[in-house]
Amino acid sequence: MIAATMHALVTIPSPFRLPMPSSNTAALSRLFCSAKAMMMSTEVALWVVPAEGRSNRGAATLRGEVQKVIPSKNFQGHPSQKLHILPDDQLVEIGELNTSKTSSSEGGHHFPRERIILVDGNAILYRAYYKVMTQVHYGKLGDVDSEGDWVLTVFTTLSTVLRLLELYPSHIAVIFDHTGLTFRHTLFPAYKGNRPPTPDTLQQGLHYIKPALLAMAMKVIEVPGVEADDVIGTLALTAVAAGMKVRIASPDKDFFQILSSELRLLRFVPRGSGIVSFGIEEFAQRYGNLKPSQFVDVMALVGDKVDNIPGVVGIGEKTAIQLISQYGSLEKVLEERNDVTIQRARKCLLEEKGEALLSKRLVALRADLPSYMIPYSLKDLSLQKPDDGGENFFQLLKAMASYVDGPYFNDLQQRSLDFWKKV
Repeated sequence: MIAATMHALVTIPSPFRLPMPSSNTAALSRLFCSAKAMMMSTEVALWVVPAEGRSNRGAATLRGEVQKVIPSKNFQGHPSQKLHILPDDQLVEIGELNTSKTSSSEGGHHFPRERIILVDGNAILYRAYYKVMTQVHYGKLGDVDSEGDWVLTVFTTLSTVLRLLELYPSHIAVIFDHTGLTFRHTLFPAYKGNRPPTPDTLQQGLHYIKPALLAMAMKVIEVPGVEADDVIGTLALTAVAAGMKVRIASPDKDFFQILSSELRLLRFVPRGSGIVSFGIEEFAQRYGNLKPSQFVDVMALVGDKVDNIPGVVGIGEKTAIQLISQYGSLEKVLEERNDVTIQRARKCLLEEKGEALLSKRLVALRADLPSYMIPYSLKDLSLQKPDDGGENFFQLLKAMASYVDGPYFNDLQQRSLDFWKKV
């Protein structure tokens, strides 16, 4: 049995409006209780939550896709210089990027106001964490202790979300993995079994990033029993069917399988700071005649060490692309495995014992989730400004900012106000 969880914007409890106590321990305790109370008060259980477990998406890498990136101040100055600039991800400059309220352009493609951005919440939080840790390691974020790294992780995530809002979508939602096992664990109990425990900083960050996003009047969605990718895929295809332009902010290659002329990805560059638009044109440049819908077959053959998906041992991406391009599908490759001309690939295919088809079921997005699992209409995801003008959001930021030195609070506050004035 599965429980669907909905989060709605509510008034943040009164402790956020009280002066911060002198003790950091007391402040942290009060902040945690308030954030937890906010989340719990808005949870609606429709079914029963499955057995305990954890499902978190990793971040895929991006190679050879960036032509020109907007310069980032994060990497200026001497390596030993301490900076007070969040290492967020900035929008990549591809042609002319128009960020007006009524239109936007990516790679020369003009699209109207009705467009949606679906944000992979776990992915951007993980990326923020590792970027913050890198900057802390090189001493570029001032004196940060164990009580401050989670705050900078949350602030960097929020800063990246504000960068995405600069595209002025008409709709937006942030989707997170729900704690617990998914149907993929039922198919393959060892799924993601080799992943290390989630760092404490990320666990702590998850407690606060969601209330912060809710205080910004953004929709936060979690659905037990499936992964965030499945929820994103379902919402994305629903929006495409409704005639909307769709942008998915995620580094995950799993989304390649649903790319179309109406659906593009906003992916993170592997080094430095940047968000690049990736669509069917870029997919063709990388994979030739392969169709996006065939990418799931390629992934099934290759497998995924991060998620512990077996694939076919001995077959890499290059060979997999050749096979799927030639035969059209994984099923056809397996059917004609005796006739495969690539000797090593033929040997590997003859030795596999059902791992390929299992892998395909694991990597395929469930982009057809029923409405009782995702109880939202596209109208529910419309971009809104906070009814309180952002007061609750700023109180939450101010409370967290007490654990770090630097102008982070002022920067996030001003950028939020500037954005809401234009909405």
